Amino acid sequence: MQIRYILYLIVILVRLNIYCMDKLDKDIFYYLIVNTDNSLLQKYRDYFPICNNIPITFDLTIFIIVYILYIPIIVCIIGWKHLKQIYNDIKLHIKHPLLLSKGMAYNAVIPYITRGNELTSTTFNKIYWFKLFRKLNIPTPEVAGTIKDGIIKWRDKYISNKYIIKEVHGCCGKKVRMFNKKDIPSLGYYIIQQYIGSGKTHDTYRIITNSHNNKIEMLEMYMLSNDKLVTNISQGGSIKKINNLDTPILKKCIEHSIDAHKRINCTYKCNTIGWDIIIHKEKAYFLEGNIGVRVDDDKYIKYVNVFYKNFV
Repeated sequence: MQIRYILYLIVILVRLNIYCMDKLDKDIFYYLIVNTDNSLLQKYRDYFPICNNIPITFDLTIFIIVYILYIPIIVCIIGWKHLKQIYNDIKLHIKHPLLLSKGMAYNAVIPYITRGNELTSTTFNKIYWFKLFRKLNIPTPEVAGTIKDGIIKWRDKYISNKYIIKEVHGCCGKKVRMFNKKDIPSLGYYIIQQYIGSGKTHDTYRIITNSHNNKIEMLEMYMLSNDKLVTNISQGGSIKKINNLDTPILKKCIEHSIDAHKRINCTYKCNTIGWDIIIHKEKAYFLEGNIGVRVDDDKYIKYVNVFYKNFV
């Protein structure tokens, strides 16, 4: 009676295998089972060295058993892998809860607690970035003037018919708008900057450079898009990772980003910087840098730890 139930179970498993398995895998299984030369079949011993203790004559039997039980085996193997990953993720995030910020908490705050740095909330502002890019001959929209508590101070020349205004110490795209001389903010400190349009939908690139073991490299690149003037996610924009970095214009942008990061690290120590860039008529303009950016690289905490131990 028990043998009958075992046979029923085998038939059910084989039928289930036939239904679930892709034809490609079925053909390989079939070939390995019926082929008289089982040298290919013996290759599994390379992946499971412990099986070298089993006589080769049992290989076919083992393979047939694996075929019959492959669904439970796969479920167990994949389940175990996921359990290990879940365990490792929980362990990692318990140790580093700020990783839930996509790394922003690390790259935004660590520069302010780095030994020898005198960073304040006004260290990096829109005027700082403009001057930095000008020093390095990196294309950037011209600053036509400033607004301070409702008073406009123009520079010597007008360089555009369209301008935008930004808070000098602003972040997340807040209070960025088109310049209108009839609607000047009465409080606050703003720059009046040349407007660079990228099309009906505003698209900007963010290149993230990272300092690791005294070497600065590009870590990731994203495109941010929005129908509004600002592309920040906090203002309703969308974000997409860019994988094709081979275009000449993007390669040049990466070079500029690394050069700018090197210059900053001569005075300050910043582990990670996100560079905002807009491309208009095949020319890239650097808008600003950010020291509080999201990073999706799963090795990022390793970079942060090395930076922290070396500089903090």
